[in-house]
Amino acid sequence: MLEFSDLLYGRITLPEWISPFLRIPEFIRLRGVRLSNVDSYEFKDFSGPNRWDHGVAVAALACRCATRARLDQTQTAHLVLAALLHDVATPPFAHTAEYVVENFDHEVETQRLLTATFSEYSSPDLPIYASELPAFKNACLSLGKKLRVAIDADEVAAMITGGGELGYLVSGTLDLDNADNVTRSCVYLGIEVDRTVPLRLADWLATQKSAPTGLDQVSDPAVQQWLAYRSELYRMFFESSDQETGRQAFLQHLIRRALRTSVPRSQILWTTDDGLLRTISDLDDSIEVPGWASLRQMTQRYRLMEETVKIAEIAITDPETLRVLRVPQAATWIERELSTPDLEPFVMVSARRFGGASSPIHLLPPPIGALSVFKIGALPKYFHFPDWMRADIPRAIEGRRLISAVHETLERKVHAWAKDRPWLKNSARRERDVAENLKSIGDWSFRLSKNEGLHPYPGTFVHAIPSALIGALGLKGAVVLDPFGGTGQTASEVIKSGGTAISADSNSVATLIARAKLTYLSREQRDIIRSIRLDELRLARAVTPPSVELIGKWHHPDTIAEICQIKGFIDAHTDATVRQLLLAALSAVLPATTARKGKEHGFFADNTPLGAAYTEPPYQPAYIPFLQRVLRNLDLIDKLYASIEANGRVPEEELSRASILRADSRIADAATYNISPNSVDAIITSPPYLCMVDYSLGQRLSYYWLDPDRLELDFSHEIGARRRRSNPVSARNKYLDDLRAVAKNASNLLREGGYFATVLGAPVANAFLADRDMHDAYDEILREAGFSLLWKHWRDIHWHRNHGYQRLRQERISVHVLKGG
Repeated sequence: MLEFSDLLYGRITLPEWISPFLRIPEFIRLRGVRLSNVDSYEFKDFSGPNRWDHGVAVAALACRCATRARLDQTQTAHLVLAALLHDVATPPFAHTAEYVVENFDHEVETQRLLTATFSEYSSPDLPIYASELPAFKNACLSLGKKLRVAIDADEVAAMITGGGELGYLVSGTLDLDNADNVTRSCVYLGIEVDRTVPLRLADWLATQKSAPTGLDQVSDPAVQQWLAYRSELYRMFFESSDQETGRQAFLQHLIRRALRTSVPRSQILWTTDDGLLRTISDLDDSIEVPGWASLRQMTQRYRLMEETVKIAEIAITDPETLRVLRVPQAATWIERELSTPDLEPFVMVSARRFGGASSPIHLLPPPIGALSVFKIGALPKYFHFPDWMRADIPRAIEGRRLISAVHETLERKVHAWAKDRPWLKNSARRERDVAENLKSIGDWSFRLSKNEGLHPYPGTFVHAIPSALIGALGLKGAVVLDPFGGTGQTASEVIKSGGTAISADSNSVATLIARAKLTYLSREQRDIIRSIRLDELRLARAVTPPSVELIGKWHHPDTIAEICQIKGFIDAHTDATVRQLLLAALSAVLPATTARKGKEHGFFADNTPLGAAYTEPPYQPAYIPFLQRVLRNLDLIDKLYASIEANGRVPEEELSRASILRADSRIADAATYNISPNSVDAIITSPPYLCMVDYSLGQRLSYYWLDPDRLELDFSHEIGARRRRSNPVSARNKYLDDLRAVAKNASNLLREGGYFATVLGAPVANAFLADRDMHDAYDEILREAGFSLLWKHWRDIHWHRNHGYQRLRQERISVHVLKGG
């Protein structure tokens, strides 16, 4: 065993096999990346610990957790490696850089790095540290041979973003990472801690079967103690001195200035804390604002800890305002608005996370965030400020009276900006930046991305597509609509990013699934669902089977009887939200309860055959698959809630910003979506592909059992339904007319400069060989509606976009921009 001295635990041990991973370049770099987000002034000891130390400690906790959970050798190796390497893509000064760099997520980038996936920031051929190439995959191959087990680098990488069966142990609200991180940080901040808490948390996590959520209701003493540490930790950060806050704002400003030069982002992100300062110091930004000091001079002043002065601090009490302002482009835009040749401001938006108000009694609600403005040197003079600000300030005042007037003017402006979000408005510069962001994603194949849905459904988004589009288009915190919302893939990613989601679909099954996923379930409701037992189903009063011709064609009579009891059990529930989740689970397992197996995703046609060995449907159990699906869906919901809580947000509040509607996109207008005209920041969607899928008829079993009266109605609202393929010319013309109506509606929903991002494939059937120009026709339709094409890319399809009876190999992602006037 390897032994280490550790400030928090005294001594920790790791297995010998992990030794090579402690020395791979991507992990060694972390010896120069602090655990803190800045080389602190007030928290002087917090500048000491680094993320290499932290990774070693988290790996030790993972070993303990794996032993308690009795994981096998392969599972243990995967968990320990994920714990060790979870921070390898953390940039210099950690989250400070992430607050500034748009479209960067260190967990996502960690996954790309460990899987040798090309991105703007890394590739297998790009030196990651000290001129050395990434070495993780080779180390996995060597370890696999040594242990004689399969070490899957992709599995390790997926766990770091919460994927797989054990991902919640590394990425969640409370996981092995933050069990150590929070407690270790408290020690260096002088907070008295029980040093056994992370060890006991590792033991507790070993007993959990899914992502822990609602931690305030957990009775375990270690969990409650950790929550108290976390609250105190973030209280200290939020209420830190002006010198501490000003120093972090100064650092953010230096990184912003560096990003405006021609330096590749990889040079900023793949270095150490000190290396970043050296890089910034060497940059030439002579084209920056005339009159400003050079980056070399500014970096030197930062290193010498020159004192900052606070110009303004705007308290934020409204969650919506904080959500809108807490995106990188907002602070960058506001900083530019305040800048003049005589004033170089540092803008920072901070948030109070996880509670921790300084006093339990407040006449007014305590601020949940603040927008602060600093500079170095003396207090500014009247003529230093921009013209728009001087217009509202009396010329004769100076000193603190001037600062007070500046504060009042800026406060009014900030709240107006938060409503108008001018940083999202279109400009030539923004279009260039967005196009570069989109190109930086690479080939958009997302080979490792696999949807974990509540319900099979044809033609669904790979969740990584809307996630990448949200980041590349700068849409965190924005209003995003998906008029072909399906099962809510886009809406889920919008909510995760802190935005407002509107998801609509004409298909009743899709709407049920999306609502089940995105309607908040309290811990009590989840406990009720999780407690459902087999005997309850068997004792339930059965409903009458659907009055569908040849119902026996699909299910054995005994299977029908079980489904009738399950449906009766669900219908008896008085809680509509619980009933919704249970109906989605029943719908999901209906295809598995018949021997007539569909093509893809449970797709059923009239002539879906029985297996060759059968002349009539054999008995298939329904109770057990239903209960298994219920538990699986709850695990997925727990994972979603945990990902929201891990970012300091409340799932119930976040999900309240998701609207799931049943609507026909051809005729839906702003009133249909309960919004104002021209108020949507972006549409991210994937229209049905011409004659590829019958979304309604292919889900006929769900309709028969849940809502038979809507089957034909929903089918009539489908665009490009597969059943219409018998007349290709008519089908194509009708399809393009329908898309034309959708595009016209979109132009009335999007704000000027808003994005229309779509994924669209061309039909592959021989009857449609002449329609390889479908995308040209689509682009022309959007041009007629006032859109211009900004970017397009053909992506190879690896996962989960099966269309009818044929599988597409490629589909096109495109981004159009709504032009004004």
